[in-house]
Amino acid sequence: MDQFAFSGFSASNMLACVVDGTDIYQTDYAGNRQLIGKTLSAYSELEQTTTEYYNKLVELGVIIPPKSQEELMAEMQKSMLEMSGIIAGLSNEVKELRSREPGQCACSCGQDVPQREPKRSGGKGAGGNQRDGEQP
Repeated sequence: MDQFAFSGFSASNMLACVVDGTDIYQTDYAGNRQLIGKTLSAYSELEQTTTEYYNKLVELGVIIPPKSQEELMAEMQKSMLEMSGIIAGLSNEVKELRSREPGQCACSCGQDVPQREPKRSGGKGAGGNQRDGEQP
């Protein structure tokens, strides 16, 4: 009767592999193979193909690429300039309104505008205009 012995060794972080084309297989002593990865050339080819597709989709307008930091900063500066212009305009309007005499109409028709007390959202309390907690 024929006998054979199967001996192996154990080494941590090591395994037997075979490269077949662009595929990497893990093998055991009996010759069984299990696909565990691809070679670097396969990944490089895939990266090149996806880059070409991405660029074509950007060209067609299907994908809008993210803006660079420089573009974002330029947009932010433009917005800040616009806001400062708006603030300056509003500031000038406030100065003009403060310089007018109270009760003067802005339409230049010479009519007086009656002064009104501000509307209150709630009814007057028992204490009138006094703050809460103050004694009458």
